[in-house]
Amino acid sequence: MSRLVLRITLGMLFVLVASSFIVRWGAIEASRGKAHDHFVSHVNTVARAHHRLEKAPANKVAAELAALQKDSKHSIRLVDPTTEKIPEEVRRAWRKNEPRVTWRKHRVDTVWLPARNNTRLLAVGRRPVRWDHAPLVTMVVALFLVVVLTGFVLSWPLVRRLQKLERIADRISAGELEARADVSSKDAIGRLARRFNAMADQVQLLLEKQRELIQGVSHELRTPATRIRFGLELLGRAKNDEERTQRIDAIEEDLDELDQLVEELLLYIKSGNRALRLKRREVDAVEELRDLLGRQGELRSDIECVLQTEQDEATVVADRQHFRRALRNLIDNALRHARSRVVIDLERGTDELRVAVSDDGPGVATADRERVFEPFSRLDASRSRESGGMGLGLAIVKRILEAHGGTVRVQTADGGGARFETVWPSEPTGPAGASVQGIRKDTKRDPKETEAEGRPTHNE
Repeated sequence: MSRLVLRITLGMLFVLVASSFIVRWGAIEASRGKAHDHFVSHVNTVARAHHRLEKAPANKVAAELAALQKDSKHSIRLVDPTTEKIPEEVRRAWRKNEPRVTWRKHRVDTVWLPARNNTRLLAVGRRPVRWDHAPLVTMVVALFLVVVLTGFVLSWPLVRRLQKLERIADRISAGELEARADVSSKDAIGRLARRFNAMADQVQLLLEKQRELIQGVSHELRTPATRIRFGLELLGRAKNDEERTQRIDAIEEDLDELDQLVEELLLYIKSGNRALRLKRREVDAVEELRDLLGRQGELRSDIECVLQTEQDEATVVADRQHFRRALRNLIDNALRHARSRVVIDLERGTDELRVAVSDDGPGVATADRERVFEPFSRLDASRSRESGGMGLGLAIVKRILEAHGGTVRVQTADGGGARFETVWPSEPTGPAGASVQGIRKDTKRDPKETEAEGRPTHNE
């Protein structure tokens, strides 16, 4: 912006300086030689009038004066100093029989010369200066050209680049999301183009994610819907009450899966909203983890679940419901992939709480450690009910951590499996848009939350 302001300021300064020189030149050229010519003409008129009036007889002075006025464009008259009002300095000069010149605006106005034996004064006034119009017209044209050319030189590069941005915007609005502005300068327009490109990248990324999300949702909804339709057909063919009850139970499981998918989607969308309101309070992480291990461990009694920590109590300022949801998703993910053991490490730092969930399963390849947090991203191609998962669990974990101002990453565990490490800030910090409401220590469980958390969830 400063460069643009500097260019405009220098351009205006150039116009002012150039205009002053042009006006000065025009004034000089318009009056060049005219003042001298008028002065010479004035003196010649005075001399000629004085000579003719002195030679003329008394009875022809009036006629001679009229002839002089007719031939000359100067004001020629005979003044009686004794009766007419004249300047005092002229009167004093007349008494001394001396000529006198009066001035106006630094130019000769009237020449006073004693005449008729000093009984009269010959007053010859100046003739108005006639300007030469050609230099004046040239001056006006030159000023117009300077202003127009300077404005064009300053504005045309800006207009041309803004037109390019406008064309790029039209292309993007028409569906060409890959269109980008050509950035070749470091001024305000260049910075605007870079921000425009960044905005276009973000829009393209959001639309691609939205498309992937819609594709994933449609696929996830189609699977249980197909099973429900097939179950209804089998229900109509049931031969006895026992078989009919089995079909109804299967349909209810599919409906629970649909309900769970809707819940996961709503939570994922809500966790990505910048206006997410976090009810932060002091949460005892040790107690919450023990409770979660007890509840989730019942789903896989063949898996050993271990909580490793040196603290009997470790508090963190967080939204309790989202804190439990994130850790429950990680524990459920570890139970699904573990062979025999799941380990949770809890470490209390100076200004943060670290919680890591490890399993002894196949682990996550290095190339997939970022993709695993994307919605509907599952490393196995199976979508069967046994494999479980909607592909939203880890995506929800990442968004919950980001809303709290924390981080989550996946590493290789000591046993060769996956290790998901989360970092929770001790202080109530979070991204813009998250609000802090009443920090307090409250580990009393809401009956509705307990009932909801008792249902198993499937997360990737």
